[in-house]
Amino acid sequence: MDNRTKYHFDDFTWSEYKDLLKVAAQKYEFIDYPNLNPDKNQILWRHDLDMHPEKALKMAEIEAELGLKSVYFILLHSEFYNLLSPIVSDQIKKIRDLGHSIQLHFDAYYYNIQNENDLDSHILKEKGLLESLFDIEIDTFSFHNNTPFTLSCENETYGGLINTYSSSIKKLPYCSDSNGHWRFDRLKEFIQNSDQNQIHVLTHPVWWHDGAESPINKIEDALNMRKSKTMQNYLDDIDRLNLINIDW
Repeated sequence: MDNRTKYHFDDFTWSEYKDLLKVAAQKYEFIDYPNLNPDKNQILWRHDLDMHPEKALKMAEIEAELGLKSVYFILLHSEFYNLLSPIVSDQIKKIRDLGHSIQLHFDAYYYNIQNENDLDSHILKEKGLLESLFDIEIDTFSFHNNTPFTLSCENETYGGLINTYSSSIKKLPYCSDSNGHWRFDRLKEFIQNSDQNQIHVLTHPVWWHDGAESPINKIEDALNMRKSKTMQNYLDDIDRLNLINIDW
């Protein structure tokens, strides 16, 4: 069996994504974390934006076309995008303006956090930064690149924010596309076969593409996209400032 078959590369296309949303919407109400109600049929559909904000915006547009809203967790320390870049900040604002929830993707490793008191203070700090950047209210966070320490942090809140890895949310049936392949179950089967009134889904925009591709090729695409946009920004500045573009 080749990897395309083994890891279901063909599942991760935009057309399949749209179909997944339609399947989920037939069974569940899309909600954000503060509105979780055990008496209703609900789905927490979350995106951790580790890289490729262009694809996050495309996801948000597809969801909005179907009248759905999901939750986007934004990372302050990504090697793949800069939230202070006008291009990136505009993309995040467009996701916000489509009606989606913008929340905090928190990297405890960045601060070498080893205890929950430090976790509280740093989450609170990043909450303020993200709120000021995008004129929003942050009420929820997700951990980036979980470690044994972060997985042990199961309180309902830290820094006053809902913890997506709390003991109560961990009890929900869960499906993820982490590292570019399905964890536990293929998502469509997970949704269709679920007999629970609430489920939890995590996707990462970088893994979704026009056609079937390997995860490593999608990472290269993210890097090439950043390279081309950075170069174009430089060339635009040359034109705008009427400077000489010196090459061989």
